[in-house]
Amino acid sequence: MCPDPDTVADDPFGVDVWCARFTPDPDRPVRTRTRALLHEVLSEYLRVPPSDVVIGSEREGRPVVVDADRPGWPRFSVSHAGALALIAVSRRAEVGVDVEDVRRDIDWQEVARAFFAPAELAAIDACPREDRRAAFFDCWVRKEAYVKALGRGLRRTTKDFVVPLGNVGGVVHDLAPIPARASTWCVRPIAVGAGYTAALAVDADVEVTIRYPVPAGGR
Repeated sequence: MCPDPDTVADDPFGVDVWCARFTPDPDRPVRTRTRALLHEVLSEYLRVPPSDVVIGSEREGRPVVVDADRPGWPRFSVSHAGALALIAVSRRAEVGVDVEDVRRDIDWQEVARAFFAPAELAAIDACPREDRRAAFFDCWVRKEAYVKALGRGLRRTTKDFVVPLGNVGGVVHDLAPIPARASTWCVRPIAVGAGYTAALAVDADVEVTIRYPVPAGGR
């Protein structure tokens, strides 16, 4: 798969979320194919060949573009689960993305008690019993997308901020000390098909466009 150059947004304030579903290939793990797709996607924004895209990391470990006219930009975030891969790209906004398969072999209640804020636990408990597992995964991907957008991964505590549930998302309420350059962070769900749940976190009220790579070379 590769991005269609005609679909890459020229809007410097928008966020593109590339969604790829890979066909099974035992010789090419999804992780490897996702990284190749990332280079192809970023090459369209940087206007360079995929082989010239250089990715490094910041002090906290967040992957960033290097050796570009604006080092660190565009911002991007990557996640994959099962056969799905998501890549969020923005020229101006900080972004984080996460996708998970909705597994049944996990004690979601124990995980929720370990990582979720009290308000989030209450929101899940308020759901009908048959919907609580799905609500847990919705909450999880929104929290992980947010901490990825902050550039901290899961190295910071996850109980001192609250992400909204529901079909439209909303503003993140973070109780941590506010830095001098504070942003209003929002999370929103991304529809990626049955059996999966995904979310995007962004530090600006921007238009989000879902894009799909075109098949190429059997990727």
